[in-house]
Amino acid sequence: MKLKTKLVLFNTIGFLLFLFVIETLIYFSFVQIMTSQEIDRIEAQATTLLEAFAQDEISNVDPVQLFKAYVPTDGMIRLIDDDGQIIQVITQDERLTTLDGQFTNQTSTDEFTIDDGERFAKVSMPIIYVDQEVKALEVVQPLKYIDDALDVLILVLIFSFFMMIIPGVFIGQAIARIIIKPIERLSLAMQHNQADGKWEKVEFSDRKDELGHMALNFNEMNSRLKSMFDTQEQFVANASHELKTPLAVIKSYVRLMERQGKTNPDVMEESLETINYETDRMHHLIQQMLTLVSIEKGELFTFRQVALRPLLKQASKSIALAFDRTITFEMTEQDITIVGDEEKLKQLVYILLDNAQKYSEKAIRLSLKKTETDAVIEVKDYGEGLSKQDQQAIFDRFYRVDKARARETGGTGLGLTIAKAIVDQHEGRIEVDSTLGEGTTFRIFLPL
Repeated sequence: MKLKTKLVLFNTIGFLLFLFVIETLIYFSFVQIMTSQEIDRIEAQATTLLEAFAQDEISNVDPVQLFKAYVPTDGMIRLIDDDGQIIQVITQDERLTTLDGQFTNQTSTDEFTIDDGERFAKVSMPIIYVDQEVKALEVVQPLKYIDDALDVLILVLIFSFFMMIIPGVFIGQAIARIIIKPIERLSLAMQHNQADGKWEKVEFSDRKDELGHMALNFNEMNSRLKSMFDTQEQFVANASHELKTPLAVIKSYVRLMERQGKTNPDVMEESLETINYETDRMHHLIQQMLTLVSIEKGELFTFRQVALRPLLKQASKSIALAFDRTITFEMTEQDITIVGDEEKLKQLVYILLDNAQKYSEKAIRLSLKKTETDAVIEVKDYGEGLSKQDQQAIFDRFYRVDKARARETGGTGLGLTIAKAIVDQHEGRIEVDSTLGEGTTFRIFLPL
């Protein structure tokens, strides 16, 4: 069953249930109001009878004749003494004569039903009878005309209920159409995206309800998927381009070896050295690509307490010895400890220090300090610096500031991308501040 059909059924049934509840309330409210009004009328009639009895008692009028004059049509008037004995009954309905009598010295009202289901209203009042004894005067009135009116009301309510089924269906369809329309637009957009490879968004700027939120989430998901797809395409294109050059070099030297390698040992040696170098570059590039994918997925991360001071000192010492460079280490605190992956943090610092020594002949400054929320690592070089354009793209995959120099130094353009991915996995951030001709500073903020 389609969702639209379910919504139509649900809305129609809900509307009819609501109508049923309203009609039920109308019915019982009518019963209560009409019965209450009838009891009030009987009570007023009984009060009038008592007043007439008091006046006629002075003029010695027969009480029975007075009661007969006031007896309701198809009703009953009777007197009951304090022992519950019925003294006088005036009625034309034999069914009422069998009712038990009950004495009361206070005004009371009641409603009862006899065996055949007919309803009656009763009012009881105390009366001082001719013998100066207190009796109970009961006035009983049938509620037949109210029951007849209720029967008519029931027919009207039933008729109106069934007459509202068709409008209820149309109302259910209208509500379902309002709900389904944006969902169908979402579904259609998804189908177009899947069939045409597009990334269409659904506009629901005028909706502030759950459907609007769903559309907003869909658009955000669509944007993320498009970004991921574009990144993947760019990554594949860049990787293909990066591998194309060494493969072309290898292929050209293989052909050179085929032509001259057998007769010229120098050509053979040069070709083998170049092929070996380009193979190592491709291996390093592929290894960097796999490392980046692994880091971005958060794989192989082991988080524990890491002391940053010894980690930075070891990294700076290793880079200084490896490249015969001067690296100054500054620290404002005794030590700073964070929760992180020690090996990945070492890799992060190695990348930044290695990047600094490639693009600066002067000393490199490494510092560690602490703010209220973060540990801050700074790597500063005094090299050529970066332009604003380079600073915006420096963390992109395969981006190189100086492509010719990067090839000489063996750079793949993935180092800073990996560095940023490591920082992201630690829920930190990395910033670059650079001025052309003065140098570059990388700042890493890691949560304490």
